[in-house]
Amino acid sequence: MWKYWAHAWEDSGFEIYEQAGVEFVNNEMYEYIGAPARRRLEVRELIDALMQRYYGLEEELEYASEIKRDYIVRIWIEELNRIINLIRRRAVDELILYFDPK
Repeated sequence: MWKYWAHAWEDSGFEIYEQAGVEFVNNEMYEYIGAPARRRLEVRELIDALMQRYYGLEEELEYASEIKRDYIVRIWIEELNRIINLIRRRAVDELILYFDPK
């Protein structure tokens, strides 16, 4: 795995860091990583993609009035919070039954 990363950095340099994101992660890399580490990496990528969307939203609203920008971002955050709360409230036992009913 380290040889893969070293080769990627050697070949592309700092561009890897600048362009890192969901698209960058190569499926082959997942074959070398164990399941718990792979899951953490996937969650990290989701969080990073969400943050990128937030920054994109702020950038798209750059020329809107402050009141309009605040309103739209507040609605986006409320919707995000609603969705995340649904996930946070689920207990492990509930998730197991939901995805693996026996």
